Amino acid sequence: MNINIILSVIGPDKSGIVSDISKIVKNYSGNIEKSRMIRLGDFFTIMVLVNIDKNNIENLNQELGNYSNYQISIHELKNQSNDINENIHTIHLNGIDNEGLVYKITNELAELDINIEELKTNIENAPMSGLMLFSLTAKISHPALNYNMLKTKMDILAAELDVNIIIEN
Repeated sequence: MNINIILSVIGPDKSGIVSDISKIVKNYSGNIEKSRMIRLGDFFTIMVLVNIDKNNIENLNQELGNYSNYQISIHELKNQSNDINENIHTIHLNGIDNEGLVYKITNELAELDINIEELKTNIENAPMSGLMLFSLTAKISHPALNYNMLKTKMDILAAELDVNIIIEN
């Protein structure tokens, strides 16, 4: 019986890590369905949704354990739903970097009982001024999202934080 698992791998960045991990998954008839992979500093992190025969998980975990210098974890998904949410909105935040921006926007979303499907942040130098610019993109969902309420709350937060916040449907 096939099930879905989340496989996460964190360790020193090196060439070939994605190839190595995906080969191990393939060797146990696993299929990578969704993935997020990124280099952060000197480390590389992989998070993948894998569909695999339940009988192969123990062997997969054992072989992955032989992959030295990496922290590896496997979590079985109990809910095998299709994972498609039609009520997705995207929030873009841009402005001068200040401590606590991620907390403030995610806390506001939590208070509105809004689920974060995906979150990406970045910092880069502003052209000419040298200030640090912060950007955040969040995909959010809620089964009965009150768009007007969200827009009002984000406008208030944008004014308070002196940033720009745009919501896409």
